[in-house]
Amino acid sequence: MANSSPSSAPETAPALTPVAGGGDGLMVNHQVDLCEKGEAEATTTFNHGSSGLSYYLMAKKKEADVEKDLKKEERCNKAFALQEERIKLEREKFEFQRELEEDKIMALYLSTMTYEQQQYYEDRKNKILVRRANI
Repeated sequence: MANSSPSSAPETAPALTPVAGGGDGLMVNHQVDLCEKGEAEATTTFNHGSSGLSYYLMAKKKEADVEKDLKKEERCNKAFALQEERIKLEREKFEFQRELEEDKIMALYLSTMTYEQQQYYEDRKNKILVRRANI
């Protein structure tokens, strides 16, 4: 049952249609009858002109995300390498200090010490010699 009042006139919305030969995305406005096509289809037609821009922006965002991930991975690899270098240097420092301490023990003059001290340092010297022989 059709109502002839002006308030029941069919709704129209502008739709964008590509211009022939317009590779740069030129669009022309046309009136689309929402009642005939259905609101969903009209909305799709209306928004179709911006889909090229959407795809471009999404592609740019994905490209930026990939670049961001690569930079993050590069930073992580650099931080890992620095951490490995720091650990290596700490190990070398520890070994150097241990060697200095062991050299002092090896150079001790034991005859002036008590019997217990002599036994302790003889044991330490033997352990140092065994460890150095195994290296």
